[in-house]
Amino acid sequence: RRLGAGGTLRVPRSSSIPRGVELELPDGTKLRIARGGVLRFGENCVTSRDEEWRWRDDLRVVLGRIWLTVGGGDGPEPRVATERAVAGPRGTAFSVAYHPKRERTTIRVTAGKVHMAPIHRPKRGIVLRAGQTGVQRGSGPVRRVR
Repeated sequence: RRLGAGGTLRVPRSSSIPRGVELELPDGTKLRIARGGVLRFGENCVTSRDEEWRWRDDLRVVLGRIWLTVGGGDGPEPRVATERAVAGPRGTAFSVAYHPKRERTTIRVTAGKVHMAPIHRPKRGIVLRAGQTGVQRGSGPVRRVR
């Protein structure tokens, strides 16, 4: 099945799927979106049975939480962004949660490393390693909390 460029995937909060929706992309990346979550694919993130998947754009968490295990492909890895922060994985497994009313992004790394930075200041970021959590609120800096 084809994922539309610039498309939005919404998982209803009342969904009968207890853990949300899980996707496996052709490059081996595994993605799970929690119930009540909203995820937007970048303008060039498309795939079908006839096309090879290539990360050319970000995934944007509009609301809720996602878990991502990045595939081991040779191409570029996805960046995951929220309204306030961006995460650049480095061969890893991690989760991203965004709460729009609180303007808070939380990233938890379970394996590998993730570079987390404010969306408008990507060079002002930190590297989070397995077992660490980073938080960014409003327009403030990214902070390691664990």
